[in-house]
Amino acid sequence: MSLELMKDKIMLDQRVGKESVQIILEDDVIVPDIKPDIGKILQVEGKIDLDPIEISSDRVSYTGKMQVQILYAAQGADKPVHNMTAVFGIEDFIHLEGAQKNMTGEVQWEIEHLDYKLVNERKLHIQTVVQITTTVMQMTQNEVLVDIKGLGGIQTQTQPLSISRIIHNNQENFVIKDELSVPAGKPNIQEVLRFHTTVINKDVKVVENRIVLKGDLHLCILYTGYHDEMPVQFIEYEIPFNGVLECAGVTEDMYTEVDVDIVEKYIQVKPDLDGEERVLEIEVVVGAKVKITSTETLQIIDDAYCPGKKMLIKREPVEYQKVICQNKSQSVLKEAIQIRNEIPSIKEVYYVTGTPKVEEIKIVEDKVVAEGVVFIKLFYATEDPQHFIYAYEETIPFRQVIETKGATLDMQVSIKSFLEYISCTVLSKEEVEVRISLSFDVVVFQEQQFHPITMIEVQDLDPNVVKKIPSMIIYVVQKGDSLWKIAKRYNTTVDELALLNDIEELDKIYPGQKLLILKKIIDL
Repeated sequence: MSLELMKDKIMLDQRVGKESVQIILEDDVIVPDIKPDIGKILQVEGKIDLDPIEISSDRVSYTGKMQVQILYAAQGADKPVHNMTAVFGIEDFIHLEGAQKNMTGEVQWEIEHLDYKLVNERKLHIQTVVQITTTVMQMTQNEVLVDIKGLGGIQTQTQPLSISRIIHNNQENFVIKDELSVPAGKPNIQEVLRFHTTVINKDVKVVENRIVLKGDLHLCILYTGYHDEMPVQFIEYEIPFNGVLECAGVTEDMYTEVDVDIVEKYIQVKPDLDGEERVLEIEVVVGAKVKITSTETLQIIDDAYCPGKKMLIKREPVEYQKVICQNKSQSVLKEAIQIRNEIPSIKEVYYVTGTPKVEEIKIVEDKVVAEGVVFIKLFYATEDPQHFIYAYEETIPFRQVIETKGATLDMQVSIKSFLEYISCTVLSKEEVEVRISLSFDVVVFQEQQFHPITMIEVQDLDPNVVKKIPSMIIYVVQKGDSLWKIAKRYNTTVDELALLNDIEELDKIYPGQKLLILKKIIDL
């Protein structure tokens, strides 16, 4: 007997794999001929930019660069502080079994160690340990049964299937340009030493088919100026920005992850109308990585039978990644930092930076606990004439509890931490107070499996088997029973069982309950 199985097509996200590797980047950096000899290294800072990954058979290839900014005090020069830049190329791959060209993936990086050694006054050796982590996903098309036609009296049981699907995962860049004037009272610019840019006050709003992104660029500029007492000067600016990202299909109820980072930045000194070097022309490329996840619940036929017929049901397992919970959280830290006795005391703080790192993640019932540290770098002018400026490093611990309804110990967690804001107040020559605002994006997910019906074969029941059925059955409900299971076993229907036994709530039967089944109901 032929049945017509009505199926809907669904798209499911499956995680193919996740792998991490460590790479070492090291080389000698030579001071350019136009720069003076190194007296003391003040700060060495690295930033990595990776290109979009390429996925091939069992391989994820990545390329990019690490740019290292070096600030140093010169030996006996008129201009005491200088900077130089070194670029390290990155080109490697990660073996990830099961990866194929048509799949999608993402890559994350973290500088675990950045060490340097002064070889001589003209050479610096830099060694960096970088962790590269890649995750590969594939979208698969599957079929689920939603209706059965071609046979009268067929009984079906539906179950909800909740699925999560990534509908948008891309990076978009936008450019911010401006001309900034040196504030009155500050000397003219001789050379820009440090141009530090961060995004603060990020605000993301989702509207239909669009994401509206707002925020401020916080610019910290360190430069040498024509000033005898304070040859190193500092200025800062905040530039508001906004952008609209087109995302077809996005709605307000979807979960949106937006990671904002500085992709490129440029700064150039220009003369003002009087011909003095007091204008800064800046251009900043802001990258927004947008990941949008849609969750929907479908009603699918999970089981079927037909009284008077024998049905052979074939199923096939389907694995997929289900998002259990998504949430965002914020934390405010305030910490007093005491400068150690052997460190030069503070005259003026130029700027402070912070980098959060989550070191441990724990799942407890309906909660995720994240513990880690914020790496603080305090750059300041000193009271010591032998050390005009100093870069002081410290760590501030944090512990954040994020509500994640439905999370259990056997699930997996993806958590991202962001520095939203940082400021510094000088309390004394040896102490500062740092205020930090952190945000956390948390996704709890689980690898799940379901067994959709792929084929049904219908056969006639053996008449001899039917004749052996008693005319009346008193059935005692067992643990784990349902009306559906009992009706299917005895070739009747749920409605007939409920009517005969005065059952009003079909999902409420209990172990030990006695049910009457008459042969006239199952007489075939």
